[in-house]
Amino acid sequence: MTNSKISLKLLNKYNVTVPRYTSYPTAPEWRDNLTQESYAQKVKTLKVQNGIALYIHIPFCEKLCWYCGCNTIIKKLKSHSEKYVKYLIKEIEQVSQILGEKIKVKQLHWGGGSPNFLTDKQTIALLDKIDECFDVDYDGEIAIEVDPRTTQTSQIYLYKKLGFNRISMGIQSFDPKVQKAINRIQPFEMIEDLVALCRFIGFKSINFDLIYGLPKQSLSSFIATLNKTKVLSPDRIALYSFAHLPNIINHHTLIKAEDLPSTDLKFNLFLEARAYFKENGYTDIAMDHFAKENDELAIAYKNKELHRNFMGYTVQKPRDSLGFGLSSISYIDHTFMQNQSKRQMNLTF
Repeated sequence: MTNSKISLKLLNKYNVTVPRYTSYPTAPEWRDNLTQESYAQKVKTLKVQNGIALYIHIPFCEKLCWYCGCNTIIKKLKSHSEKYVKYLIKEIEQVSQILGEKIKVKQLHWGGGSPNFLTDKQTIALLDKIDECFDVDYDGEIAIEVDPRTTQTSQIYLYKKLGFNRISMGIQSFDPKVQKAINRIQPFEMIEDLVALCRFIGFKSINFDLIYGLPKQSLSSFIATLNKTKVLSPDRIALYSFAHLPNIINHHTLIKAEDLPSTDLKFNLFLEARAYFKENGYTDIAMDHFAKENDELAIAYKNKELHRNFMGYTVQKPRDSLGFGLSSISYIDHTFMQNQSKRQMNLTF
């Protein structure tokens, strides 16, 4: 398969190490001199005409995925998140006091980590606090990320009951060899059952995250993953490039450099995926994001009405967003502001 707009030659031309493009100025240009007082002043300038977006970061995971570059905390016992949820609730209350009114929320996203790490009681308490302090529009985009390996059937029913309408699953690869090489074993049948359940109880949208450039990945095995993705037919697909950073991320040392695909193979995997998705009913709404042609993101893209914030592509129009939890990012009045990480705060959970 070929792609007339993005070629192997073009990818090699720009194959240089750069910061992630999700913000500008990029993260290395950010400064660490933000004070609580200056943050509070920014919060008071929130533009609320079209509502705002909220991001809630739940850093906990039960198992460590060796490819992961997210801000995570690996724990087995659910009790470890109790202290964290209390901190989250306190943070939400403090910001609410600064605002002084219940502002409309058009987009709510719980990310991680694995938000399904929380107990039902913790999940309900956290959402109750959000509802107490903000006016959440449940006809908007209410999304939650889950780890298929640890998500219980009862949790999926709870999320739907609470008003979540979009669910995002970390798939990465369906190839058993690749899964073993990244310490993320999740059989196809497991994902198939979870997708069927989400559709049965009426989730509006299902998103898959896939990664190219993982250890042990080959063109044939990657095509097999694409074929299985097609069978499950997610509404949206995020196709991420794996960045191997053993000098920065300690657990990346668990991945052997010799197991990684060559640069040319990695780029070919990317081009193969783009062509495959476009030939099978998806619109490439961005370089690495795809949506079914009848999905609201694809329609908005064609109508030049697509928006992007730190949570990704959206049809919602909020200019500003608030992030809660460790390492979460807010965007207010053309300014990015990031909460400290667990390491910076020297916290234990």
